Amino acid sequence: MARVLADAEDFPHLVEALDAVVRLLGGVTQVWRFDRMATVCHPSSGRITPAFAQVAKHYGSGR
Repeated sequence: MARVLADAEDFPHLVEALDAVVRLLGGVTQVWRFDRMATVCHPSSGRITPAFAQVAKHYGSGR
């Protein structure tokens, strides 16, 4: 099993770790599930942040 640790929970480190996982797994699924990290979504509403939406779009996630 491959493991990836991010140096911090800020946006650049999250994207770097996500990229490493995607490369180890050989791609991504169409639908992503994630927790309510503030770097991914607004904790109060659960809506994805525009910045993370662009990351998901880059990797080909549909939702």
